[in-house]
Amino acid sequence: MLSALGLIVTAFLIGWAALAVAFLLLALVLVYPLFRIFWNRLYGVEDISDALFFARTEDGWNLPLHFHRPDYPRPGAYPVIFCHGIAVNKYGVDLDRRHSLAFYLKQRGYPVFVLGLRGTGKAHQPGARKTPRFNFDDIVEYDVPAAIRRVQELTGAPMVNWVGHSMGAMVVSGFLGRKLPDSEKIACLVSIGSPGRLDHVNGRLWNTLAKYPWLQSAVDLRLGANVIAPVSGRLTTPVERFIYSPENVSSQTVRKLLNNAIENINPGLASQMLEWIQKGTETTEDGSYSYRTGFANIKIPTLYIAGEGDLVAPPRTVIHSFKLNGSKDKDIM
Repeated sequence: MLSALGLIVTAFLIGWAALAVAFLLLALVLVYPLFRIFWNRLYGVEDISDALFFARTEDGWNLPLHFHRPDYPRPGAYPVIFCHGIAVNKYGVDLDRRHSLAFYLKQRGYPVFVLGLRGTGKAHQPGARKTPRFNFDDIVEYDVPAAIRRVQELTGAPMVNWVGHSMGAMVVSGFLGRKLPDSEKIACLVSIGSPGRLDHVNGRLWNTLAKYPWLQSAVDLRLGANVIAPVSGRLTTPVERFIYSPENVSSQTVRKLLNNAIENINPGLASQMLEWIQKGTETTEDGSYSYRTGFANIKIPTLYIAGEGDLVAPPRTVIHSFKLNGSKDKDIM
């Protein structure tokens, strides 16, 4: 009897808690236009790069390259292209001086270009009234080589280094695996928290999104992140733990990220990745090429970095990439 009563009371409290959270989110949405200006002043960020250049892709996109110029250049150092992951812009990897590997490398003499992929940040397609549909293959075939060529043009360097976080490493792995033109211009690869496979995230949510494609467009990640920014870090939820570790990241940093770094995922990119999740394999949209098989074609020095508590790229998925990688000079940590 007491156990049953306890369950009833617990369910009642959970129901009220869920209702309270729902009302809180509704209130935040309603007052969002009012607090947005104040919130930008409190948690806005500046671009800490020293210059901004653009790389022109063959299909008409202008991609931002935020340049960190070293005060004391390291002799003979190749320039570094640093690429962010999915659903974020350049601030996802270049937030401020305390949270920027690009700034860290600049201080050690490396010229660093933080790349903004199509559909994020200052990337734009002149003349386009709305963001056109694109997928993972487009980023591999157009964005990666455009960035390499532009950085070489700006620096005169014969080769570049590539550091990628999450999808930022996936796209260059696909580029190297397919042995596309200019792939020989990449000297080494550092892959940070990048999954080599996506079938580990299969579940009801992803199946629902795949079944009802209109939901992908209905979810506004950028707006949602801006709305919950004021309470993020104050209320820890399973969703937040999926994105970051509260033990390692301050609540202030999280609020800055949510306020500045989050981007919507293009429907074409989302559809292709959802198909990968469902089918258990990562292929080009036409199904003619498997990106997994391409890891064997990666012959350059490669470092894989995995996070023990990473739920997006669990260590086993990073180890998967490491094992398939065809380089004789590779390491994982």
